[in-house]
Amino acid sequence: GFMEFLLKMQMTYQITTANDATQYNAAAKLFTEYADSLDFTLSFQNFDAELEQIPQMYGAPQGALLLVEQNGQYIGVGGIRKIEGENTCEIKRMFVQPAYQNLGIGKALMQALIDVATELKYNTIKLDTLGPKMPAAVKLYRSFGFVETAPYNFNPHEGILYFEKSI
Repeated sequence: GFMEFLLKMQMTYQITTANDATQYNAAAKLFTEYADSLDFTLSFQNFDAELEQIPQMYGAPQGALLLVEQNGQYIGVGGIRKIEGENTCEIKRMFVQPAYQNLGIGKALMQALIDVATELKYNTIKLDTLGPKMPAAVKLYRSFGFVETAPYNFNPHEGILYFEKSI
């Protein structure tokens, strides 16, 4: 309704690339919040180790970690890292806090991630998602031209969808 429209109008946020300890810690918090929102554990992905290695996993020159900041608070995150040879990257841990969902931030973040992947000279982006439990995410990926593809990693859970996009 109208109040929601007003809220959107007031929503000024910026998307920045993490490059210091404070920002990497903020990302780790958002990663954890995202993991806690799932109804299963990410231990099969060595999630705890990942939290300690965020700068290495998502750092330059092969990757980037983007943070969405609003009024001095970090409310969203998304990472890019290299997988499978020279030209393929993966988008990981894309998450916007629930209070800020459905405001177009996910779209802006996805566009920013694609722009970064393009700058880093990748020509394919892959990602995976929990299909049945994340219909909004699936819709977002499809709207950006991602198409379903074969699994490219191990995941013991059911309903995982794998997507890729050529850029």
